[in-house]
Amino acid sequence: IVPCVNTKRVRVNVLENGLTMIYHKEKYGVLNKNAKKVIPVAYKSLVWNGSRFLAQTDAGYGLLSEKGAEIIPCKYQEIKTSHGYWLCCEKGKWGIFSSDYDELYPCQFQSVKLAKVGEKLVLYNKDKGLWGVLDFHTGKELLGNKYASISNVDLGQAGSFYKACRDNNYGLYADNGVMVI
Repeated sequence: IVPCVNTKRVRVNVLENGLTMIYHKEKYGVLNKNAKKVIPVAYKSLVWNGSRFLAQTDAGYGLLSEKGAEIIPCKYQEIKTSHGYWLCCEKGKWGIFSSDYDELYPCQFQSVKLAKVGEKLVLYNKDKGLWGVLDFHTGKELLGNKYASISNVDLGQAGSFYKACRDNNYGLYADNGVMVI
């Protein structure tokens, strides 16, 4: 729990890293231990997660470093994390940033979900109402966007597979996308 000091005009939260979050006139900002502004008091919200700030402006959400640098622009409707990556939604489409904040996939999918299938990280993506699977690291399409639903099935030593439904028929696919049954 972060200690909070309230006054009539300013609210102050001391963070564990020597930074102090301030709230003044309905905006948030951050000071360092020398009371120097690190992040201007200009944000609708700031949430510290231990290594960066989730920031909100009138334009949208983004990420700021603890030194105030914008590492993901404040333009997204929503930002969430999965498997160490950042999923960002802009104009109703989802894209993905790496843990180093590089854009890996632009905002192009109706919906995205990252999952481990065996040792492989895959991207379940929805486009035009149908699901497909990409090998996350290579971008290679494993299953095209033609399935009503896709889920992964772990059969232990037999390996990991995808169960996919198309036209009310189910198929089982190997983790490389080749149909098994």
